[in-house]
Amino acid sequence: MKKLLFSALATLTTLIAFGSHLMGGTIYLTCADDPATANTYEYTITLVLIRNQSGASAPSTPTIDIWGSNTPKYQMTLNAQSTIPVPGPRPYDIHTYTGTAALPVGQHLTVEWNLCCRPAGMLNLGNGQNSASFAFRIAADISTMGSACNGTPIHIAPMSIIWPKHIPWAIAYTAYDFEGDSIHYSLDTSDPGPNATMAYVHPFSTPTGGVQIGPTSGVFTYEADSVGSFNTVIRMDAYDSAGVWTSTNRAEMHIEVINTSSGSNSLTFTPPSSVVNNRYQFRVGVPDTLELSAQTAGTNIDATYFVPPNVDLNNIYFNTEIYKQAATVDVDFSWTPQAGQEGEEFPVVIRFQGDDWTYDYVFTVEGGANNIGLAEADRPSVTIYPNPSSGQITVDFDRSMSKVQVLNMTGQVVLTREVSSSARTVRLSEFPNAGPYFIRLFDKNGDASSYVVIVE
Repeated sequence: MKKLLFSALATLTTLIAFGSHLMGGTIYLTCADDPATANTYEYTITLVLIRNQSGASAPSTPTIDIWGSNTPKYQMTLNAQSTIPVPGPRPYDIHTYTGTAALPVGQHLTVEWNLCCRPAGMLNLGNGQNSASFAFRIAADISTMGSACNGTPIHIAPMSIIWPKHIPWAIAYTAYDFEGDSIHYSLDTSDPGPNATMAYVHPFSTPTGGVQIGPTSGVFTYEADSVGSFNTVIRMDAYDSAGVWTSTNRAEMHIEVINTSSGSNSLTFTPPSSVVNNRYQFRVGVPDTLELSAQTAGTNIDATYFVPPNVDLNNIYFNTEIYKQAATVDVDFSWTPQAGQEGEEFPVVIRFQGDDWTYDYVFTVEGGANNIGLAEADRPSVTIYPNPSSGQITVDFDRSMSKVQVLNMTGQVVLTREVSSSARTVRLSEFPNAGPYFIRLFDKNGDASSYVVIVE
């Protein structure tokens, strides 16, 4: 068992196996306002670029363009802050650059970065149009019309995109706005330059899933029809509590689609039933834990989590328990809201990684008052014996369970049995073959906990 605390990384990451060194990116603005200045709002501007390690070097000090409705275009140089290498069969680097700008109040402004040209192997999503002749443009638009500084949304989870062919799949572009603005997500076209659009058509897709993004969740789903490398843009529009537009930023998204028959292995995840409408409430002063589980048909699996950077990680508990033989990971996630945090909420991304595949589960947590009834959600005490077994196994537990499942190492359910609320023991012997299995127990709330057994 291992306990992990991860800092949220507000960046976008992508994967691609073709051509040019540039693989994607985004730009965002966060408020760093000096109240002593009357006619400007100060912002920290962050540019994130993703570079293929086998390609050309990343820029050391990229130059961005800034202009507004009453501000002529001018240039600003950003400084390199960090480079994070990501190893693997498709190694890439995440480059982050920042700078501080004083932007005039009372305007609509654009901040952008350009580079020519796009990777020769990159196709616009679906129509097969080669994008090599187009410039790579990353831009954000922001309003300084309000009475206070207001930044753009930022992504809370890095993107790692390798897409399976002919399997409905999802990844999170979920973002967070420090000023509490609502965020609307949509798909957009890639731009070769200001006020110009590079035409493309979303591809034909099989009946079970096309190109979509959740307008409020930021979860991108797509069932790819063909192998290749494709491009689209995730657009995020932010609106204040009065419904007034405050900003737009666009994340360049590259998808590398590979055949699932080329040795890749699928990953399965069942969301907990206690998360209703993608929301879960943790009470102030009451210990509570969400339990999640995922399986892969491959050999490796793990999980991590991402939250907005202003969340106090001292109040987050994240624990993974990995069962190597069954390629299963169980996750415990808990947030302990403090007094005064009733009604506070933020998005959480739980990321499961199994061999080639990454799968994201996104939900919102909120703080609740401690007088709200909440069912017990801590992990039950379970004893399984004998283990290993010659074929018959006894499972003892210390509380009411609703059902028990037996799954094989590919994640296939081979047995489901209802359990009486008064029972504290079940005996299982329905194992088709020798090998590793995992026993999944469901409590009265529908939350599951998993345990590995070996049948000899």
